[in-house]
Amino acid sequence: MAEGDKLDIIPPVGKAATKSFDKCPNCGSEHQMGAGVLEELMAQGKAKEGTRAYVFQHSSLIMDPRCVNITAPLLTTFYDICSDCGTVYCVHAKVEVIMPSAQKN
Repeated sequence: MAEGDKLDIIPPVGKAATKSFDKCPNCGSEHQMGAGVLEELMAQGKAKEGTRAYVFQHSSLIMDPRCVNITAPLLTTFYDICSDCGTVYCVHAKVEVIMPSAQKN
């Protein structure tokens, strides 16, 4: 992330803060393997417009188990692979505040 380029880390409940990264941080390419495969599938009519593809995603609930929390931030990151240099990097990140399921009424 460039200096001054800030993700609002913890949004209000019911909202999400998102950030997308369009270029490989290593070589600057905009070509991604997952996105490339999806483009081919869409051209063949095997995927619908609006579908997004990632190599993998990871979600982390961020909370201190020693504290009683009614809500907690959930960080979800989506990764793809640069088609030009092979670097695995985050192409989209999302933070949303959720109510952990054990505490829902």
